[in-house]
Parts: sequence; C-alpha cells; structure tokens
Amino acid sequence: MTASPPDKPPARARARKPQSRLRRRIGAGARMIAALALVGGIYAAFAPSTAASAEPALDSPAPRAQLLYNYSPIRCHPNNSQSE
Repeated sequence: MTASPPDKPPARARARKPQSRLRRRIGAGARMIAALALVGGIYAAFAPSTAASAEPALDSPAPRAQLLYNYSPIRCHPNNSQSE
C-alpha cells in the first residue's frame, strides 16, 4: 500500500484569521450607515410630498395689530393711554 498525501481542505473550509477589533468596528459602522441610507431612501420615495402652495405669503401681522390697538375700545385705559 502506498501512502497518499493528506487531503487539504478546500479554501472555504479553512479557518479564517479572526478580524481585529478596529476592523470589526469599521465594518459595523459601514453597515449601519448603509442601513440608515437605505431606510432614508425608502422613506423619501414613499413619503407624501409637500407641494408649494400658489398662495402669496401673508403680510406681517404688525400693521393690523397696530390698527386694532389704536382703534379698539380699551376699558382699562382712557384715551391718553395711562392706567387709571
């Protein structure tokens, strides 16, 4: 009988060298960023869009408030705007 050489396991079956801690952290961070980008893209694709309205922007409320202040009857102040 002749001795046959020992069979080598296939390349995939060989034990891999354990990854370093830094490499695992970088890989986990890259997977997290990819997952967040994917979820954000899906949300942006299916979220209802907000269209700009054709209405003009409202004017400042300050002039109307000044008119109300000047011409409305105020019970606690007389015409000279001093307290009673």
